[in-house]
Amino acid sequence: MRRIRRVLPLLFLLATLTLLLLNSCATAQEFSLETDLQDGMVQPDAACTFYLALQYGDTVVTPEVACNGVLLQKQDGHYTAYLREGDNTISVSAQHEGNVFDRTYRVVRKAEFAFDADFSHLRIANDQITFPIGVA
Repeated sequence: MRRIRRVLPLLFLLATLTLLLLNSCATAQEFSLETDLQDGMVQPDAACTFYLALQYGDTVVTPEVACNGVLLQKQDGHYTAYLREGDNTISVSAQHEGNVFDRTYRVVRKAEFAFDADFSHLRIANDQITFPIGVA
């Protein structure tokens, strides 16, 4: 009988802790991001317009979005980043109820048309300037 009296409070404590743990797991929330950005995507144009929505559980969270360190503003449900030639970084960050969200996307701008001019063979004749040009 004494053994049961000693074990009973421990069993009660164990049951209480189990219920608290199960309850906290059932109500755990996390960030969810919806976007049409893709890491490593190649973009031919300087202007890159994309959709991005962030939530924490059922709560809409307004993130801080930047391209190469320049903050972007959401307009008409979309962000527009102006890319430089080559690698660009679009970062998304937010905080909600002490929880932190950070995600980074690498976007490459590769123009579809580029040219290389060689001015070493520049000619001026009859009010016209001529020089060879190569198209890549």
